[in-house]
Amino acid sequence: MTTLKDAKTAKVFIEKNTSEYDLIVVPYFDLVLRYYVEKIIAQKMLNITQDGKLKKILYLGPSETPPHTFPNDGGVSAINLMKNHPFKHIQSFGNLSIYDLGLSIKKLSPSNWTGDHENNTQFEYNKEIKVEDIDRPKIAGSKALKITKPFSAKEVILRSKAASSFNVLKNGSYILLTYARGYKELSQSALLLPKNKNPSGIIFLNMFSGVFDSQNLNYAWKRIDPYKNLLIQPNNSKKEGIDFTWELVFNIFPVPKGKLGFLTGLRSPSPVGHFDGFQSFILETEDGKS
Repeated sequence: MTTLKDAKTAKVFIEKNTSEYDLIVVPYFDLVLRYYVEKIIAQKMLNITQDGKLKKILYLGPSETPPHTFPNDGGVSAINLMKNHPFKHIQSFGNLSIYDLGLSIKKLSPSNWTGDHENNTQFEYNKEIKVEDIDRPKIAGSKALKITKPFSAKEVILRSKAASSFNVLKNGSYILLTYARGYKELSQSALLLPKNKNPSGIIFLNMFSGVFDSQNLNYAWKRIDPYKNLLIQPNNSKKEGIDFTWELVFNIFPVPKGKLGFLTGLRSPSPVGHFDGFQSFILETEDGKS
């Protein structure tokens, strides 16, 4: 169990020893640790989303707990996808340890970051769907994407017209995908791989940690209780000046060695779906093993 002392020490450590573009993963149900470090972690997530930069991926949590289980949110999980991954231990303090994922990080898509990848992508979709580039609300770049679902449809699906490809040079590689969506819209974005190359699962990182209220393009972090499905959450959207609430999504999934082609896909079951800040990174081993 994380103590107040250990959580405070962890906060000081990440303030002094991590960059503004480091992604720090913490256990979803460690309420004490989350209370002290979650706002700092969320700001780093926002920096990554807005500036298109990612330097390190770090895992912080109880020393007796395997780091690959930190993202577990209590539901059906794919966390065992990284069970055999050799996390690099950095330091321990009290009952907490911090690890480096130990993978090199390279930008996959888009290669030239503007924050408007979803707006610059040509999509195929049912013409009854309304797709708009909007100035507001947005959280990255100059525009965001707004998708309006026809009344008769259960969900809307968009796929990029042109496929892209990349080479995975080593076994044990992953892709980190991140994007912003409207909070509670349940919209999804994905890299669509060939059927025989589909990932065996997806690990969601820091679920509900990256929720931000937007007020005149200023973004205020909002704490979401881990038991949000059981407790009534405050509706900050009714406060004066709050025009939208964004949720940052970060997920990671394994990819096989070799050449891979992919499409960019968007899906939304909501009457209106918002997307912004779409980007992906390829994560590969640093030690030359293949």
